[in-house]
Amino acid sequence: MIINIKNLKLKLPDHVCELKLLDLDEFFKSNRKHGDIFVSFKINDLRIGVIVEDTGRPEPKDFERLVSDVEELRRRGMLKHDMIIIKIIHHRGIHKGKMLIRHLAKSFKVELQECESVIDIEYILRKRHLL
Repeated sequence: MIINIKNLKLKLPDHVCELKLLDLDEFFKSNRKHGDIFVSFKINDLRIGVIVEDTGRPEPKDFERLVSDVEELRRRGMLKHDMIIIKIIHHRGIHKGKMLIRHLAKSFKVELQECESVIDIEYILRKRHLL
């Protein structure tokens, strides 16, 4: 299943239910920088929450921003205690500091996806053995 939100295309597994899409600019309504979208859904017995930051080149502050967004979404009740959280930085390429960015991604448990036609959440779930 392909969905569109904020000029981004997301590929979700078929048969998701309880799908919720949030534009984080509209949700937070603040001057603070934050991720771009939040998607939550249920598949089988799993509740999944996905936060996507769409950026040109990933920077260390992007990782910190996603962690801050997770905390804020939890505080506001959007992320439930039983949800599996997936943080994604969707980017146009890593030029300088490739080793640092990959290290940060691993440390912060963030998926890096270079701009392609879709952000493949289904692939991430399969990679993590959740499907």
